[in-house]
Amino acid sequence: MIGETVSHYRVLEKIGGGGMGVVYKAEDVRLGRIVALKFLHASLTSNEANRKRFLREAQAASLIDHPNVCHVYQVEESDDGRLFIAMAYYGGKSLRAAIEAGPLPPRQAFEIAFSVAQGLWAAHRRGIVHRDIKPGNIVVSDDGFVKIVDFGLALLAGQSRVTTGDARVGTVAYMSPEQASSSSVNERTDIWSLGVVMYEMMTGRLPFRGDVDAALLYSIRSEPHAPLVEANRDVPDACARVVERCLAKRPDDRHASVEALLADMVTAANECGWSDTVASRTIAPILAAKKRRAWSKRAAVAGVALVLVVGGVWFWSRRAPPSPYVTEVRLAVLPFENHLGPAKQAFVDGASEYVSRVANQVSSVQPSMWSVRSNFVRSADLPDAKAAVPSFGVNRIVTGDVQRFGSGQRLNLVLRNAATLDEIRSASIDFDGADARALVNDASRVVARLLGVGEISPPQFGGGTNDAIAATRFIEGLGWLGSNDRDAADRAWAALDSSGLRDPTFAPALAGAAAAAYRVYRRRDDDAMLDRAEALARASIALSPQLDEAYIVLGDMWLAREQPDSAAAMFDRARTRDPGDLTANHRLARLLVGQSRLDEAEAAYRNAIAARPDYWLAHRMLGAFHIAQDRLDEAAHALHTAHTLAPRDARSLDNLGVVYYRKGDWEKFRELSLQSFRIRPNCESCNNVATALYFEGKFAESPRGLDGSGGISSVRRG
Repeated sequence: MIGETVSHYRVLEKIGGGGMGVVYKAEDVRLGRIVALKFLHASLTSNEANRKRFLREAQAASLIDHPNVCHVYQVEESDDGRLFIAMAYYGGKSLRAAIEAGPLPPRQAFEIAFSVAQGLWAAHRRGIVHRDIKPGNIVVSDDGFVKIVDFGLALLAGQSRVTTGDARVGTVAYMSPEQASSSSVNERTDIWSLGVVMYEMMTGRLPFRGDVDAALLYSIRSEPHAPLVEANRDVPDACARVVERCLAKRPDDRHASVEALLADMVTAANECGWSDTVASRTIAPILAAKKRRAWSKRAAVAGVALVLVVGGVWFWSRRAPPSPYVTEVRLAVLPFENHLGPAKQAFVDGASEYVSRVANQVSSVQPSMWSVRSNFVRSADLPDAKAAVPSFGVNRIVTGDVQRFGSGQRLNLVLRNAATLDEIRSASIDFDGADARALVNDASRVVARLLGVGEISPPQFGGGTNDAIAATRFIEGLGWLGSNDRDAADRAWAALDSSGLRDPTFAPALAGAAAAAYRVYRRRDDDAMLDRAEALARASIALSPQLDEAYIVLGDMWLAREQPDSAAAMFDRARTRDPGDLTANHRLARLLVGQSRLDEAEAAYRNAIAARPDYWLAHRMLGAFHIAQDRLDEAAHALHTAHTLAPRDARSLDNLGVVYYRKGDWEKFRELSLQSFRIRPNCESCNNVATALYFEGKFAESPRGLDGSGGISSVRRG
């Protein structure tokens, strides 16, 4: 098949094969990306019932959207009738290859297993059991991400363990006792298999052995294994405890769920002194909920003690509630102060925007950090710096100013504790007034150091420029791109286009120019600007494939041309590097809603929440989605979560008010609208208050009471 084109994929090379099928590396000639194609053996889909079941399972697998799960793009059929799966391709090597080189250090093995467990959690919450967890189905990519592959394939053979041709569902050495006995299986089967993988990573050998399958199956079902601490005395007891529980022969003796396994692993990591590299990694949000439930149970016990021990109740009543936050660093870059004069406002705004973008890039590759997009910071119109805490749920802010310094200018940056405004670190960048190269080229390094994450090189974020004018016009253009002035789009386009013309290799300028061109197109409905936006975005991607902004522009462009499938592919590509990118997930979700693919749209929002469980905005958007589907109780839950995380976010309160408006609870609707109005005075919230008063029959208090209109048309969500 090498060199052939199947559908729109050009097959490049064979990269693997086994009992289920053969895997090839291929190029998607439509989108210009590298993919993995898995062709299933014909025996697996030889009848129509099996084919339909496989398609259902593959569709379910494609909805598992998690950083530790290989993304399934689509399932197709070749001209000769063979089914194949198109999946994301990850450079790197399988865990099998890593183990063959020798046992892994216990800490490294534990971290890999922790990532696998998170991916399993994402699958199990959708009711999908992998059934074939083994080192060959775990990939460690070149950038260090752990990915589980082949979800959905083992499910093809039916609900029980069935042999189809020569392919057994599940590799024998990693089968659980119940799987080996043809019993029904559940998620505890995956927990067992992960336990086998952990044991093998830490010892270099399997816990159960046999010269033939029958002997190995007997050992799995009936014989004890050598304890992990005896097989490798370097494994800490807490770590070994987790593995041994995974390998309990009775399913009921294992962890009840992957949620419970993750919680146990966090505890073990703390005991082993590994919390900085395990517990602080992106943890499934269910753990945060688990902690809250556990605290609630303790509080309930204390409540019972009221009858018995008054002093105990006094203690519990004053105990601080558990924090809703699980991310270690939650950051917002506030607008910079301008000490250069009004004529330089666009440049100062651009410097603020650029630093915010770099902070977003840095946080996207850090295990426990997120940063608020600058447009949400600007629109919040904070009364003071401390308001960032209740507005965004952050614990760190970056403040800055641009001022004259000697014969040039200086950008000053300060990382602060968001609650106290105490300085944590500071940094500065000096540059010539007409030459912003130092600002553009040094920002990634300086911001990374400011945030305490070490050195980050500019190429990781699209590269810099050696052209002084290109750098200066780029910063100015970013300032106009974030402005709401009437002519801001034209000014942004003029600045960013000239920057790209000065240096055609300056990828961030080309991506910015593409965004500006698309904005001008929206204002003028000028197809020539849409063509220009496409050309610039593609040129930017060719230079620097990691610039998400260019993929967003291409997605918007394809939507404007009424080609939603191509748009969806672009938005999906933008999520590849950063699954928690809310812009890409939100764009994709809106597109899917328009196609009535509501489950997939909801999955996009939940994907963002899974990656950043304490980012208020993702919960707010999920709540708005539920309102549109008239799922009011779910909307209320999502919006209450958003409000808990960011109590000063006026839009969350507005949307929550809409929920109670739909439910006919006028008093609650009025209360929430009034809270929103006090945070952000505006006509809409004021009108909503009047609407509530009208429906409550308080006509004298309602400006709308006399004409009876009630202002219903103003009730909105978003």
